[in-house]
Amino acid sequence: MEEILKEIQANQIPFYKDWGFWISSALSAVGVLFSIFAFIEAKRAKNAANEAGKAVKIQTITIELTEIIQRLDKLDINITYQDARDFYSEINRKVRRILAPYKQEKDFEKEINEIGTCLNELKSSLSEVKPFNKNQDDLDTGNTVYYAVESEFSTLSGKLAELTGLLEQKNIE
Repeated sequence: MEEILKEIQANQIPFYKDWGFWISSALSAVGVLFSIFAFIEAKRAKNAANEAGKAVKIQTITIELTEIIQRLDKLDINITYQDARDFYSEINRKVRRILAPYKQEKDFEKEINEIGTCLNELKSSLSEVKPFNKNQDDLDTGNTVYYAVESEFSTLSGKLAELTGLLEQKNIE
């Protein structure tokens, strides 16, 4: 038995002298390199997809803001308090929802704060013409509600337009 073991040891070539070892090592190294390149490309693709997603989100927001601006610009001169209150509530809710994700961004902080102030002033102006009894809205002749809120709605429209421009500029960059 010892003779067989000695003969096996004598005929056995060290693994590093076997050409199969070097071929499989080279193929393994090439596989590792391809894996690294694939990882880098996947990371670049993920970043590009994230940037594209942000661009689409900004475009959607600018479209929504543009629709709001158009509605603000078409304020009816014969608007009643109840219609103005409902309109304000709708605009307030939409604008705050749209702008919430951008509140912490330094690029838009000033404009978003100004829009928030404008919305608060609009609410205050609207409350100044609030009817004290349910028939007062029907008796209101003239355009008291319109003149009370028109300036604030106009200011809000301008602020939203300014923010829309900044968002579009960021999207271009």
